[in-house]
Amino acid sequence: MLAVALAAVPSTSAAGADNEAVAFVAVDLIPMDSDRILENQTVLVTGDRITQIGPADEVVVPEGTTIVDGEGKYLIPGLVDAHNHILDNFDSLILDVVNGVTTIRDPNASYVGTGAEILDARDEIAAGTRLGPTIFAAKSIGALPPQFSNAFENLDAVTGPWMTVDRTLFELAVDPQTGQELVAKAAAEGYDIIKVNWFLSLETFDAVMAAARANAMPVLAHVPAAVDVQHLIESGGEIQHNPNLLAYVAKDYTRRPGANYLDVFDLSEAEERLPDLVQLMVDSGASFTPTFATDEAAFTLFDSLPDWSEYFSREEYQYVPPATLREWNDPTGGELGIVLRDSGASTLEEILPPVEQRRQMMEHYQRQLVALVEAGVPVLAGSDASALGVVWGFSQHRELELFVEAGLNPHQALAAATRIPAEVMGGADEFGTVEVGKRADLVLLAANPLDEISNTRQIEGVMVRGQWLPASELQAMLDELKTRYSAETQGAVTMEPFSNEQFSGLAPAGWNVVEPGVWARGNLDEDPTVLAQLAAPGAEPETFALQVLERYSITSLPEASDSFQGAQSTWDIYLIRGQAGVIGLALTEVGDTAYLVLLAASPAEADGLAETVFFPAVGAFAPVGQ
Repeated sequence: MLAVALAAVPSTSAAGADNEAVAFVAVDLIPMDSDRILENQTVLVTGDRITQIGPADEVVVPEGTTIVDGEGKYLIPGLVDAHNHILDNFDSLILDVVNGVTTIRDPNASYVGTGAEILDARDEIAAGTRLGPTIFAAKSIGALPPQFSNAFENLDAVTGPWMTVDRTLFELAVDPQTGQELVAKAAAEGYDIIKVNWFLSLETFDAVMAAARANAMPVLAHVPAAVDVQHLIESGGEIQHNPNLLAYVAKDYTRRPGANYLDVFDLSEAEERLPDLVQLMVDSGASFTPTFATDEAAFTLFDSLPDWSEYFSREEYQYVPPATLREWNDPTGGELGIVLRDSGASTLEEILPPVEQRRQMMEHYQRQLVALVEAGVPVLAGSDASALGVVWGFSQHRELELFVEAGLNPHQALAAATRIPAEVMGGADEFGTVEVGKRADLVLLAANPLDEISNTRQIEGVMVRGQWLPASELQAMLDELKTRYSAETQGAVTMEPFSNEQFSGLAPAGWNVVEPGVWARGNLDEDPTVLAQLAAPGAEPETFALQVLERYSITSLPEASDSFQGAQSTWDIYLIRGQAGVIGLALTEVGDTAYLVLLAASPAEADGLAETVFFPAVGAFAPVGQ
């Protein structure tokens, strides 16, 4: 199978490179090291570092420095989204930056098989060769649901006479030893964090936690059914999501294995039990990421069943990939669809918490947030971007607004997205506050967020690792996504020029580069759509084509079904139906070089993509020098 390798998103500005300097002059600075505003300051950035901060009339700005007028504006640290799933949507990195999110923590980078690509993106961003937020990436460790848990019990007995099976290849912590080995494997692969997930046994959970400590890897946690909330907190895991604390405070809590969407509980005594939970977290030194934005989105959508079209007509959904938006619009799709099938119910209405219980849950979550913050528990703002209805970047502003609606003041909310996550994530020396020596991740705002937290949306510009992006550039990035997604929704694909040493032509904008000359529309494990444009000097065209088609288990070439006159030559056109779907193939020969254009797509999409991708690529294909 072809290995997906994403093209780096290039930097769009020279600022931040080498030792180039940018100065924010006469700006009101909110450094977030304490609850204060420093008025009329100049903040000087050289390369990717903050090098000087002081009163505007005292700081001497070096000649040649790029000047950003900060008069009447407010400068804050770049925002941190502590729970942000990239999945296979690498455009999300642009949405984060546009919204002033300059650091993210992906709590399950391996979720859809793009872990290696996310680690590559992390490293490219850190090296300054790709635009995006700093990434902290977690590897998730879980196990099989109970109904399948005995699948491995007799594995050694069955395979033992012939082979020894490495259980870590299954990426399932079926026992304590495998759990420890998976942690070591995650560390060797370069992940920063471990995520404990559903279905782990208590013994395996304890083994994973011990291995994570041994490898100096922090642990984020869902709460497996076999693990008590108190035990998890005392073990040092950082619990994710409001619902994962309910088992501690609820009366008559009935826990189901796996995801806890269908747990049954009574919140009538939650308020009186809450102080014990808060004290437990204080005593254990625990931190917590509540993800209010996903609670609000889910509850609002549940109230709108069965038609969600109006909800998804909001402006930010223009910047969601069409495939994701289609899944979100389907009440029986995605994770909810899995829960629905597991439950045996026919509609979501049958299994969702009643409206009154949802109201009680949200009110409890709000009380819980205020109690934890007032007690000094580190609470991190994380949106759960990628969850149903939760849009990357935009959702972090809503998370902060929900913190304030719960009862925090704007400074407390902003701290949860700047200083506190930096401290919890081990990055306090690098980001989270505006101080000399720290990385230049900054957001320039038109209005004071300490007056109204929603002012974090009034972005005049963003600086990422010293690279200054004014509002006009940020808007251009959004416009490009909107245009591309709109074209995809209408069945069109935007084609853009490309060239290499052997030929030039057109390639689909926004598709992922798999290898030189090969583009994939998305994650190849889920979407088989591929375009290839290749050359083979000295090869016979048919022999060359069969070498490429071997990847699709095709060993013979049928008769050409048509011919096509391109820009420089006449092409033979082949239509092949295989296991991968429909393959359109164009072959030609110029001089002693064979040239090939291939499109692999599902039968349902083949005709549309032939018109919008395949034939435009064939038509524009031109050997260099012709």
